[in-house]
Amino acid sequence: MRKLVGSFAVILMIITPVHFHASAEETTSEVTDEFLTKTKPLKGNQQEQSINEDAVENREMIIQGNVDLSELHSLGLELVETTDLSSSNTTLYTVKIPNELDYENTLLKVKELNGVENAEPNYKVEMSATPNDYYYSNQWYIPALDFPKSWNSFSFRNEIKVAVLDTGVSKGHEDLKGKVLNGYDFVNNDSDPADDHGHGTSVAGIIAAISNNRTGIAGINQNVKIIPVKVSDREGHSTVEDQVKGIHYAIEQGADIINMSYGSYYYSDIENEALWEAFEQGITLIGAAGNDTSREPMYPATYLPVISVAATDPSKNLAYFSNRGEWIDLAAPGEDMYSLHSEGGYSVVSGTSFSAPVVAGMASLLLSERPDLNPREVEWILELGANGSWKKDYGYGIPNMYKSLTTTLPVEEEVSGTTEDAFDIGYYETRSEKMNFPYDYDVYVFNVDSNTDVDISLTGMSNELDLSIDIEKLAGSSLEMVDYIDEYGLGKAESYSFLASPGTYYVIISDYNNHWSSTPYQLSVVSTNQNVPLVSPIANFDSGKYTQPFEVKLSSTSNKRIVYTLDGSTPSSVNGLSYVDSIPVYESTTIKAAVISGTTTSDVSTFTYEMDDMTIPNITLPVDHDHPSARVIIRRDGLGLYRKNSDNTFTYYRGLTKGEQLKVFGVSGHYYNVGGDYYVRHQEGKTIAYIGRALIKEPTPLYDPNGNVYRMLQKGEAIKVYSYNGQKYEVGGGYTIKADKKSFYLMGYVKPKKDIVLYSPNGAKHSTLKKGNLYYVKSIGDGKVDLGNGYYVVDRKEDFYFIKN
Repeated sequence: MRKLVGSFAVILMIITPVHFHASAEETTSEVTDEFLTKTKPLKGNQQEQSINEDAVENREMIIQGNVDLSELHSLGLELVETTDLSSSNTTLYTVKIPNELDYENTLLKVKELNGVENAEPNYKVEMSATPNDYYYSNQWYIPALDFPKSWNSFSFRNEIKVAVLDTGVSKGHEDLKGKVLNGYDFVNNDSDPADDHGHGTSVAGIIAAISNNRTGIAGINQNVKIIPVKVSDREGHSTVEDQVKGIHYAIEQGADIINMSYGSYYYSDIENEALWEAFEQGITLIGAAGNDTSREPMYPATYLPVISVAATDPSKNLAYFSNRGEWIDLAAPGEDMYSLHSEGGYSVVSGTSFSAPVVAGMASLLLSERPDLNPREVEWILELGANGSWKKDYGYGIPNMYKSLTTTLPVEEEVSGTTEDAFDIGYYETRSEKMNFPYDYDVYVFNVDSNTDVDISLTGMSNELDLSIDIEKLAGSSLEMVDYIDEYGLGKAESYSFLASPGTYYVIISDYNNHWSSTPYQLSVVSTNQNVPLVSPIANFDSGKYTQPFEVKLSSTSNKRIVYTLDGSTPSSVNGLSYVDSIPVYESTTIKAAVISGTTTSDVSTFTYEMDDMTIPNITLPVDHDHPSARVIIRRDGLGLYRKNSDNTFTYYRGLTKGEQLKVFGVSGHYYNVGGDYYVRHQEGKTIAYIGRALIKEPTPLYDPNGNVYRMLQKGEAIKVYSYNGQKYEVGGGYTIKADKKSFYLMGYVKPKKDIVLYSPNGAKHSTLKKGNLYYVKSIGDGKVDLGNGYYVVDRKEDFYFIKN
């Protein structure tokens, strides 16, 4: 008899491990998939973050490696547990830091010990469940993905093991009898991974519930066994330590697939390494994308070897709660999903937590029919069985089970992924090639006989790809990195020029997200010491007067990098911005541009645009600072620079010319202080100060004076801001940008002259800013320089340089 127990929608478990850079070294000349995926630099700002001790389990730390325990004791640490991770020939140590020791300093000391591979806080993991009183009476996703046709067409003779890392699984549920193997409970350290929360049983039911038994629901695969790995307690709490143990346990138990319906917005070296170990042993990894409607990468879904899964609704649209972004691999049903309840009966659940097991179930059917497939091929077939082309937020789309089962892998006629069989591209060569499959790497080689300027360009790629260039030089039997180039995003060209000394060089092309595309890219490697004519850039708008904003597009018949400046300086190989997208012009602007190839520069093109009828908003600037908080732009000839006398009168010092830009340190009445005793008088229409920039974090509209969308601003644009009221940015001419999470107000940068203290909003010491690094400045006032969310440094000129953007 069927029984429906109170329905609920489960949100992801949230892990918060500390965030590290990923790095590795290679000691042989062979470039393997393992080397390339593990050494590729991580994108974005992934500096080590300050430790939130309140989120750490009992002041614990986890350490991976092979460590002398006496050294841990000498630091005053208390050993809690030692776990042999036999699948990786290493040990996981859990230690407690006594209250009298500073946690962060102790962690730094541990990292310096011999034998320590990684050391991180043992962060807690949280999971929440929200009641859902919408009762759904049908598994709508079963026919939608063509499961019945697949079941009737294939035999699925090979039994597949799926490890479910979760809250445990209710082995005695009537719809899972005989489907659940003996697993392990890492929360209570025993061999009874019973589900005392409910999440894990619902996940397992999607994959393995018994069909044709006149009760309950139908799981995706009837020849599958679940390995229950309990890593979260009855409250949904877990730790990074238990997650890592669970991954290694799944490896040891011979899992074919690991399903991970949990996530964190923080990167963990130890977790990443464990997942690579699983991937290299042939285990397909599935991760849930998260339920926060966020574009921020979520781990473990974003780790390179994991298939990241977003959620869709019954209309095949992205579910309202699903995370999204360019890191998504696949989308799958995740809204109003009918599954099992841990106490018996059935529930309706929603979340990417349940999209992931849909894909895990599909992968298990593939492997049951074709057990020879490796994880890369499983992912590729599922993606071919979806749209076959990548789309932001959806990945390759929603897989179709029957189409995937009947898909033949394309022939991999491509450039080799190893140095041994690298394609010799030589000089003056252009190669058209494709990223043919997930984890594809194309390796090219060229030789240099004498010091030579080399120009490398990567163009023509699909908007599905974010390609990068890794340049390595052969040094004996090992490879030394020359540089890694990934300055731009999806569909954007990459280029690099350098002086190459004699030797053998490898150019390795890969996609940041391990995506593939049927659209080819073009790679060219050119020796620029030879007589290569460079044609100066042209613009789509001639110099002259204009009354409305417009976008300048630069081009050249030379297929080389274009560099431009906006400050009047001469563009060169070491000065200026690389041209990628059109340049927005909202005010009087002079653009200087040149074509660059190696150390060779074309003649400079100059384009002068005058905007006479622009209306610039009034501004309010902070006062009395020892660093510039704005710039004043001179819009007419004939204005003067004045020196302030001791009696508060002004003496003319020199004339200013149209187009000059001076730093502003504060405002006194109608005068801009431009340094020391020198001032410029504000005159409407003749002077204007911009107070910062709006840094665009993701595509967002630019509105015209009537409130209509003028155009979409792209990620990475930095638009001058003339006033900012917390709701919108005025960018000139009545044009505005909404001040929301899609944009970031940037006043400038702090560059510490020495290590300085960063304070939390309540005035307590939070962390240390390192000498020489750049940190965003959001605002200045009350003797504080705000770096965002109220975190600040004391406003002292002896502590840092202030760099106006």
